[in-house]
Amino acid sequence: MVNCKPGFKEKDGKCVKSSGFFGKVKGSRNLTLTIILSIIAIILVVVLFNLIVNEIVPRPEIDEFCDIDIRTSEPREIPINGSFVPDPCFDEFDEARKKNNQTIFFIFAGIGLILIVAGLFIKNLLLQLIALGSGGILVIESAIRNFQSTISVIVVLAVLLIIIIVVGVRQLKS
Repeated sequence: MVNCKPGFKEKDGKCVKSSGFFGKVKGSRNLTLTIILSIIAIILVVVLFNLIVNEIVPRPEIDEFCDIDIRTSEPREIPINGSFVPDPCFDEFDEARKKNNQTIFFIFAGIGLILIVAGLFIKNLLLQLIALGSGGILVIESAIRNFQSTISVIVVLAVLLIIIIVVGVRQLKS
């Protein structure tokens, strides 16, 4: 039995500093602070990626396809063979919008997957929480943005889920 000074305790035959009550409080304070900082950083990372992607990937505008001001006009119908049909420019615009949403879907899903996998390998808790949280939100957002293409969203999200589970299980075993 080793005789230790006050504030120290015996461990494996040596005197080590005792954390006591204040050590536990300090540890929980650091964990709380880490979680709060990670939530703030996650929000900032997601907003940053949204701004970057919206700046890089050009969005189709209705006035590029149709000769109307969409804020003041109803979708125009044109006469064809005695009946009125919707102006085909709206169909062209809708197709361009769907293609744009699909492009953004793959960008967000890819970035999200990279962040999630990186988060599984990062040892620093703060960076791990930021990577995992941001990656998860970007993957979810990618699915929401491209919801009209349900089959491709299901397939890509299923593949992402399988990759994340396989890599996560392997990482947790080591």
